[in-house]
Amino acid sequence: SLSYYQDWGGPILIRNTTSHGSVSQPINPEYVTYYQRDGSLYIWYGTTVVLDDKVIFCEGTNGEIIDDGAELVIGQGSSFNGVTTGIEDYVNITLAPDYLEQNSTGNIVRAQADDVEPYGNISDLSRCELYARSLEEDVKLSDYCSMYNRINGYWEFLMDVPSLSQWNNTWVRDFTENEYIRGYFKVINGDIYTISNVLIHSPVTKRGTIAKNEMWCGNISLTGNVTVASGIKLIIIEGTEIKFPSGKKLTINGILDAQGVLTNPIIFTSNNSSPSAGNWYGIRFEDSSVDANCILKYCDIQYAQYGVYCNRANPKIENNTITNNYYGVYAYYASPSIHSCWIHDNTYGLLGASSSMVVTNNKIYDNSQDCGYFVGGTPRFYTNTIYDNTGNGLYFYSSSGKIGYSSGTSQGLNEIRDNGSWGIYAEELTEIFMGSSDSEGNRIGGYNSVMDNTMNEVCSNAAHVEAEYNYWGTSSPTSALFTLVYGGTIDYIPYLTSDPNGGSSLSKSSVLSGSGNVADNVNNRWAGYNPANLNFNKLSDLWLYGLELTLHNRPEKAIEIYKMLIEKFPKSTEAKKAMVKVHHLLRECDEKSQENYFETLMQKGGGCKEEYKSTAMILTAYTYCDMGLPVQAINIFEEVIKEYPDSSCTLGAL
Repeated sequence: SLSYYQDWGGPILIRNTTSHGSVSQPINPEYVTYYQRDGSLYIWYGTTVVLDDKVIFCEGTNGEIIDDGAELVIGQGSSFNGVTTGIEDYVNITLAPDYLEQNSTGNIVRAQADDVEPYGNISDLSRCELYARSLEEDVKLSDYCSMYNRINGYWEFLMDVPSLSQWNNTWVRDFTENEYIRGYFKVINGDIYTISNVLIHSPVTKRGTIAKNEMWCGNISLTGNVTVASGIKLIIIEGTEIKFPSGKKLTINGILDAQGVLTNPIIFTSNNSSPSAGNWYGIRFEDSSVDANCILKYCDIQYAQYGVYCNRANPKIENNTITNNYYGVYAYYASPSIHSCWIHDNTYGLLGASSSMVVTNNKIYDNSQDCGYFVGGTPRFYTNTIYDNTGNGLYFYSSSGKIGYSSGTSQGLNEIRDNGSWGIYAEELTEIFMGSSDSEGNRIGGYNSVMDNTMNEVCSNAAHVEAEYNYWGTSSPTSALFTLVYGGTIDYIPYLTSDPNGGSSLSKSSVLSGSGNVADNVNNRWAGYNPANLNFNKLSDLWLYGLELTLHNRPEKAIEIYKMLIEKFPKSTEAKKAMVKVHHLLRECDEKSQENYFETLMQKGGGCKEEYKSTAMILTAYTYCDMGLPVQAINIFEEVIKEYPDSSCTLGAL
């Protein structure tokens, strides 16, 4: 019979010497310690206890405390708490609670100090304060912990569990369950030691709504959709693997803080034994999520429909590997920052609907369609490597994408090469900026490389691409490198005669600054333009003044000048182009005025040339979309399809 408190771990054999059994010397004696208690027994998680034949194993004075996962092998004719078993039957242990609750006393806890050798070189840990880094702030677990044992590099403490009200039902449990947070303990004399495993645990919600702050770690298999409620925070610890059943998702209405490390990432994946793209839905950030606090860092996101779905939400997406999804990152009216990620082997790497995502220093390759597909919005790209995608490098429809910087002399340093279709495809009502120069010859942006793409480097389809000071794979580029259809235009002179050596720094041995040489060629569009003596009744002066204001980051004034041009020269070709520029500039200014400027242009007698009326109509509908008025937009789209069935705008309307 047990007359002492005993703590068992490792393989243990009990032989039949009395009717109540006795404890033999264990195989691993360092795991067993004896304390003057009143006959209770603690069996650690993972311990195997073997009972010889005809041993009766029953409760002590306070009963056994046995973790789930401890295992008893019962000999023939033996009994465990009155249950007689056959030869080597296995007993599923459920006697003890999984968790030690708040306000409980006399608990054994374990902690491992990172900065001391196993068994420790610390002179005195018998009086210390134990802290845990909580979801909100560091929490003192106890003002006084009695260190009573050192075991295999772990310190064991006898302590009371305080009430941690700000944690909402926080628990303490054995570290071997792999559910812990980082923390530290402080010796009373002031020394502080880091702890890798502090025994704090918040229960894991495997389906349904998380209504209290939680922390996830270890291996987690969800059983349904999980939603983080508004105002609630979910932290996921490095090395955690979360598996999702078919079609299920993690929805964030509050905060998701998922930060792995390079050598120990967090994994979001399918629970399918043979996973494929689209097995589970994905990680979805909603409008109510807290942009400033939502982050995915050093995560592997695999086999989803949407790796990351941003619905009017702007999380930080950094240092992740996003693979084997339908859409790597999908942004709907959203501006997430995507930095230093590997995005490959998806259907689409990036997809944006009225998105102004900021994409910096990524490698995006081997996607089976386009690297990036954008309808509307102002997506921005800096120092990325975009290559070997089956479709286009970047596709834009009714968008004002920025490939590099659109003001100042900073270099874009994007590399777009070896894609299966066009490097850049700009279609219908699109304005792409890659580099330009002002009336005084000052360079603005530029220094991107677009080369060796299968179809051609750029297709401008009823669009305009401003692309000065870029490298096109040759020291003497000609118009043959560019496909211009339905009035599409590109400005690529002056150009670079050598590669500026841009692209992502990922996997590069060093980061190179752009060094391309500029050809001795000039752009003549500014000939005759004098900003000090503008003629506001001259079409070319209005056009160039609007362009210069745009280049010098004065969008509000540029809108004013372009509207003046449309009013004074409504039947000119520049009037249609000015409409498109006003549309994109209003988006960049985040103008959500209830007055739809383009609606006045589409009305009969509104002044615009009849063949441009369809453009005014489609821009009216897009503006209604931006204003959050879809019904009005649908009515205009249907009118475009009816009145202009052969117009290029009909595709956009459909």
